[in-house]
Amino acid sequence: MGAFSPFEVVLFDLVADPAVDMDAMLERIECTDKVKRSLAQLYSVTYKPEFLRLKPGAKPVRFEMQPLRQRVVNALVADPQSPSPDELWQLVSASLVAVNDPTGALSFADEDRHKPDANKVRALKEDAMERLAMRVGILGVRELGKALLVKATLPEWAYDPFVSAAGSEANSATTG
Repeated sequence: MGAFSPFEVVLFDLVADPAVDMDAMLERIECTDKVKRSLAQLYSVTYKPEFLRLKPGAKPVRFEMQPLRQRVVNALVADPQSPSPDELWQLVSASLVAVNDPTGALSFADEDRHKPDANKVRALKEDAMERLAMRVGILGVRELGKALLVKATLPEWAYDPFVSAAGSEANSATTG
C-alpha cells in the first residue's frame, strides 16, 4: 500500500462505532522497537485493519479516505499539530471517497461532490457534509479529519516502530 492509496477508517476514538470491541482494543502487543503498545494506539497511528478488533458478527461503518497531496494539506491546514475544527471539516470534505454503511443510512452520489478543483480534488458539497455530521456527529467528522492528518503528516518510515514484532500479532479477534 503506497502513500496515496485509499485507506479505511472505523471510528473508535472520539466517537466509537458500536461494532468496535473496546476491551479487545486495550490488548498490548510488542512492536519492532520492543515497546508494548495497545491495539488502540497502533490503530490510531497506522489505521491498519489488522489492529482493529470488532465484536463477533458486528459490522462497522467504514469510511474510505483518499490521502491528499502534501500541497493540498498545507493549503487547508495552517498547523497540523493543532488543526481547527473547520480545517478538519475541510480535510474530510476533500478526502472522503465512500462510506460502507451496513445499514445503508449514509451514502454519497456523484451529485454530492463539487467538480474537480485545480488539484483534482472532488470535495463533498456542504449538504453532503451536513448529512455526514448528522450520522456521525461533529466529533466523528473531526476524528475522520485527524485520521487523514495522521496519514498526511507521518512519513512511511515513521510507521516502522508500530509494526508488530514477529510472533506477537494479536489474533484474539477479527477485523470483520
